[in-house]
Amino acid sequence: MGSAVIDRGLKFIRITIGLGLAYILIHITINSTGANVCTEMVKANRLLLLLSLLFYSSSIYLSVERLNILLSIQNIKIGKWNIIKLSMIGNFFSLIIPGGVSGDLVKMVYLAKQTKKRKAEAVLTIFLDRVIGMLGLMIVAAATILWYLPQIERVGLQHKPIQSAILGLGIGSICGVLIFFLLLMQSFRRNGNNRGKLYGCVRSKLPPKILLLVDRLLAALALYRNNRVVIVKTLLLSICIHLSLGVNLFLVGWCVGESIIRLKDYILATQIGNLIGVLPITPGGVGLRDISTALILKTQGALPEMAGVIPIVMTLIIIFWRLIGCGFFIFRIFQNQKLAKAS
Repeated sequence: MGSAVIDRGLKFIRITIGLGLAYILIHITINSTGANVCTEMVKANRLLLLLSLLFYSSSIYLSVERLNILLSIQNIKIGKWNIIKLSMIGNFFSLIIPGGVSGDLVKMVYLAKQTKKRKAEAVLTIFLDRVIGMLGLMIVAAATILWYLPQIERVGLQHKPIQSAILGLGIGSICGVLIFFLLLMQSFRRNGNNRGKLYGCVRSKLPPKILLLVDRLLAALALYRNNRVVIVKTLLLSICIHLSLGVNLFLVGWCVGESIIRLKDYILATQIGNLIGVLPITPGGVGLRDISTALILKTQGALPEMAGVIPIVMTLIIIFWRLIGCGFFIFRIFQNQKLAKAS
């Protein structure tokens, strides 16, 4: 009982610190750029602002489609509407729990409850969905940074730390992509019945229940390994998601009247911001993503006040959609209470 109270207390402290850091980083972004978010939003083209808001739903739909494809390989059929609700609830929790992957943990719990006989496969699918999502981000980031190398060299003349950060993220993304594909190719070449002496040794010492779980996970993983088309298709969806987020940021810039930088500049800023936002420091990467995106936009020639406004407006759009996820979560609670009363 005491340890449970301590755990809850630590979680509360962590969330409070994360929210505080997010607020501080947003405050720094506004102060360092001279951005006046309220004024710029009032002056913004309302039709384009609405378009920016609605366009974000395309990235949500693509992520739902990706998860639906991965679940279908495991013969887990819960319906696309349930996957939408699951994704929206996960998105909401990623807003209040530090880290870009926190919502996936919530999705694992909810999906495991809906697929009682295939919990292990469901959890593996959510994990793989996150891996493919991160891989898509790294591919787009690596390609964009390589494309920008000549400009990144010039950035170093005035912004050496930013240049170092961009190059570091680019190298990390390239290494991540190469490691993934090397492991994938190795798994394709490996005979599924020959998992090596180490696996055989470990297997002989595992308890029966754990052994059954490991075998189920390996069988589930083999289904993905044997469906290369699915890996390619879901990876392409991930790439489209991250490109669409860059386009979304471009639309935000367009609606507030920014006319200096180009679409590819927004795509670069989006990938850098999202890579940094994955760090489990602030809820949903809020603040971290904003300040890093603003810095990249400034280096590409955006006016300081515009560079500060654009990522914050984008964050408000993200928060809007994640609060809709809160509505799904509340509705689910009421639904469960009604079911409990009826039974």
